[in-house]
Amino acid sequence: MRILLIVIGVLVFRLAYSQERLLWNTYFVEDSTESDGWKSFDRHTSIYPQIAKRRTDMKKDTVDYTHTNLFSIFPVADLVGGITENRLDLRTGVGVGIEYAPVKGLYMQLGYAGGLANRDAIIYSGGAYPTAFFRFQNQGFTTYQYHDLRGRISYSPNKFFNFQVGLDNNKFGEGDRSLLLDGYGTPYPFVSLRLRVWRAEYVILHQLLRERDLAGGFFRKHAATHYLSLNLFKGFNFSFFESVIYSGKAGSQSRPFEWEYLNPFILYRPVEYGLGSSDKVQIGIQLSQKIYPSLQVYGQLMIDDFLLKEIMAANGWWANKFAAQLGVKGRNVFGIKGLRYLTEVNFARPYTYTHGTTGQSFTHQGTVLAHPYGANFAEWNTRLRYVGERWDFNVDVVYALRGSDFSDSISWGGDIIQSYNNRPGEYGFYIGNGDKYNWTKVQLTTGYMVVPKWRMRAFVTVEYLGKSHGGKLRSYLGGFLGLRTELWNDPRNY
Repeated sequence: MRILLIVIGVLVFRLAYSQERLLWNTYFVEDSTESDGWKSFDRHTSIYPQIAKRRTDMKKDTVDYTHTNLFSIFPVADLVGGITENRLDLRTGVGVGIEYAPVKGLYMQLGYAGGLANRDAIIYSGGAYPTAFFRFQNQGFTTYQYHDLRGRISYSPNKFFNFQVGLDNNKFGEGDRSLLLDGYGTPYPFVSLRLRVWRAEYVILHQLLRERDLAGGFFRKHAATHYLSLNLFKGFNFSFFESVIYSGKAGSQSRPFEWEYLNPFILYRPVEYGLGSSDKVQIGIQLSQKIYPSLQVYGQLMIDDFLLKEIMAANGWWANKFAAQLGVKGRNVFGIKGLRYLTEVNFARPYTYTHGTTGQSFTHQGTVLAHPYGANFAEWNTRLRYVGERWDFNVDVVYALRGSDFSDSISWGGDIIQSYNNRPGEYGFYIGNGDKYNWTKVQLTTGYMVVPKWRMRAFVTVEYLGKSHGGKLRSYLGGFLGLRTELWNDPRNY
C-alpha cells in the first residue's frame, strides 16, 4: 500500500509539473495595455476573467493553445504571516488546484485552500484574513477556520457564445478597483452567458448571494447583471452596466426567484416597477481610451439613485448616491520592458450601494461587491509594478478620506450593510461625514515565482499605515512573509 501511494504521488507530481498552465482567474493591470492588442476590436478587456480565450506562459504574452488537451493537478499554498497595526496576523491555507481542458472550447478549473486565520474577512486592513465562502469562528478562540473553494466551468461552442458556471468572483472594469462589480470580496455561486457579435460583447450574469441573520444563519438574496461592452473605435471602449439585487424574503415570507429578471433584453428598472417591488437597481458606464500602445485612460460612473434638482441645489441630499472613477495606466515606462504603472481616483458618496434592508445591500457575506471601502470615501490609489521572468517588484500608495459610523445605531453611509433608514437626517451629507479620518497606506513588495508552472509565488511585504483621526495621527509599521499560489487577484492594498 505504501509503495502504491508513493507511485501515485510521483505520477501526480510529474503530471502537474510537466503541463503548460492556462491563464487562471487573475487580472493584473497590464492585461489591457499589451502592445499587440491595443487596436483590436475583438478584445473586451474590462470583462474578467478572460477564461479559455488565450493561454499564457512565462515567455510569451499571447499564445493560442485553445486546441490543446490539458489536464493538470498542482499544490496550492496560502501561507502568510506578519505584523500589522501592532498585532500578529496568520493564515495557514494549503490545498490543491485542478485544470482540465479536454476539447476545444471547454475549460474547467477548481482551486481549494483551507486552514486557519486570526482575522475575519470584513476587516479592511492587514494582509492575513481570508475572503472565503466557507469560514467559521472557532468556539472559544479568536481564530477562523476557512475553506476557500473556487472554480468554474467555461464552454464556448463557437466564436459567438460562452457559457460559465461556478463559485468565483467576476469583475467589470479597467482599473485596480471597480465601482461596478469587483473581485475583492467573497466568491459566490453564479451562472453567466457571454455573447460576441460584431464589436460588442454582452454579459448576462446571475449571482446567488447571502448574508447572516440575527440567529447566526444565512438568508439568501439574488443579483442579476447586464454588461454591454462596445469597441466603437480603435482603442476606444464604451460599456453599459446595470444590476438588480432582491432579497429571498418578502417580510416573513420566502420570495421566489423572479423569472422576469432572466430576460436578457430588458432594463431592470421598468421590470422592478412592473413587479411593484422596491428592489435595488444600479446602473453605470465604463469608458476607456488607449492613447498609445502602452497608455490607457479609463473611468467609471455608477449611479445608485439621484434627483437632478437636488444635485443642482448642492445641499447634500442623502439619496444622491453615486460613485465615480478616473484613472490612467500603462507599461514600459521610460522604455523599461516589464515596468507598469497605474494611478486612479475613486469616490463614492454616503449611502451609495445601501438599501432600506440588509437583504438588498450590494454585499455578500459581509464583504462589498464593489470597492472594498464600501461608500463615503474618496481615494487616490497608485501602483508601480515591475515584472521580470520570475521576479516582481511592487510599490502601492493609497491615500483616502473616509467617513465611518460611531459606536451607536446611526448610519452615516460608510457601512453599506446598514440600512439607510437609520440616517440622522435628510440633508448635509458629504464624503467624510460621521467619524471622519484620513487613511494612508504604503506597501513595498518583492515577489519571486518559485514554481512558474504552478504560479506559486514567495513574497515579502513591508508596509506603512497611517490613520489621522481627530487631529491625532496613529502610525504603524508592519510586514509580511508569504507563499501563495496566485489563483485569484488579491493585492491587499486596502
